[in-house]
Amino acid sequence: MDGCTLQTEGEKEKAIKCLEAAIRRRTSEGISLELCAKDRVGLLSEVTQILRENGLSVTRAGVTTVGEQAVNVFYVSDASGKPVDAMTIEALRKETGKTMRLNVKKPAMNTKALEASGRAKTSFFFGGLLEKLLP
Repeated sequence: MDGCTLQTEGEKEKAIKCLEAAIRRRTSEGISLELCAKDRVGLLSEVTQILRENGLSVTRAGVTTVGEQAVNVFYVSDASGKPVDAMTIEALRKETGKTMRLNVKKPAMNTKALEASGRAKTSFFFGGLLEKLLP
């Protein structure tokens, strides 16, 4: 795990489990909401309040400012961890439409969907990396 070649089956197994766990975390982050607005004091507070009022949980966020433009990306799910429904998205659009632009991106296929589609769940994300690790 220190950048060297994996020698033992135990090391290979541990690497595979770590990679699969990372994939599960990525695919369970929910939808991505990108909110763009003119940067101002209190913008982040306003956005998080809107998300909270609509019953959304933020699993990951990225906040960037380019010149005078703030670009905030939030990965959200509903309070129980389930995908956000269309009605909630529409309510967000109405509420943020006055001062912000909202782009919604659906999550990537989860690992179960990848398995059902016949794609290897790890090779989809990591190319041939795991093919070299697996016997």
